[in-house]
Amino acid sequence: MKTKIIILIHFLLFTLGSSYAQNWSRLSKEIKKNQKKETLKLTDYDNYYIDMYYKYRKETGVFNRLNINLKNDTIFIIEMHGDLSNNHYFSSAWNKLGLISYEYDENSLSYQSTPLFGVYMLKLVSEWDVEKIRVEEKVNSSMIPNTIIYATRIIFENKKCKIDCIRFKDFFNLERDRMDFRK
Repeated sequence: MKTKIIILIHFLLFTLGSSYAQNWSRLSKEIKKNQKKETLKLTDYDNYYIDMYYKYRKETGVFNRLNINLKNDTIFIIEMHGDLSNNHYFSSAWNKLGLISYEYDENSLSYQSTPLFGVYMLKLVSEWDVEKIRVEEKVNSSMIPNTIIYATRIIFENKKCKIDCIRFKDFFNLERDRMDFRK
């Protein structure tokens, strides 16, 4: 009897573990769906980049590289692309326990444990302060070309999750952000 219980426990743990691995792919697909909802008038470029972010989240295994507590955690992700000519993608994902960033292009993939975005932007996204992000977008997004950034917040509570996405223009204030950008 004791052996059957141990086998049953091992089977359940194996099954749960593999279902969580499958859920990361489903979670990434849900992010993609929410990103498309966030964009009111999807252009061909928006669709292309959202599809690429989905593809690269899956290929990089970004969720497997973070220590995530499915019972109670919040993950934040910022994703951005270079111009159309170079197919270069940047992303930082973090929670209270750590951060992982990656740069991906057609020929290479590199990971690092430092953010690829300014500290102030990470702060606003971590606080999910959409109002201040919109102000920054209006006041400090005068860069050319003006790149679109997608930010995602995933809240885990009791193995369920809620996903929020926002889309905004990249912003940068030289006085505030120059010292922290890509240290």
